[in-house]
Amino acid sequence: MAADREYAAQRIQTLWRAESCDILSHFLAARPHVAASAAPCWRMLCKMASDEAANRRELAELANRLDVGLGPMTAPQRFAAGAHYLDVGALIPRLMEDKERVIAAYRRVLDAGDWDADVAAALRRILSRHEGHIASLRTSGSVAA
Repeated sequence: MAADREYAAQRIQTLWRAESCDILSHFLAARPHVAASAAPCWRMLCKMASDEAANRRELAELANRLDVGLGPMTAPQRFAAGAHYLDVGALIPRLMEDKERVIAAYRRVLDAGDWDADVAAALRRILSRHEGHIASLRTSGSVAA
């Protein structure tokens, strides 16, 4: 039983690290200049950031329910320093890479774990939001190209 709890804790912590290292929230916090032509994309990114905050809250609630400690939120080192210099359009490919990384983490955790139905449903709900985001990013990227 302790091994199952430890396994679940490791998997939830893996997802927390994936969620907390996203580049979108760091980009938005940098408050870059946004051209008027990029305003629709900016609104989409702000909505995504709101969804990602909800994902982190939901994951934290799961961790609390499973009595799992979570580490601190961290900025991705490869990105944080220059975030405020990026153009919104230049961010799309980087966000897609980031989303693919997070989606892969959720799929691995869901495939590898024997989760209670409510925990699995919560993880699938978060995964679904990420999948919706990457679909929006792909559409946005093809429009910008």
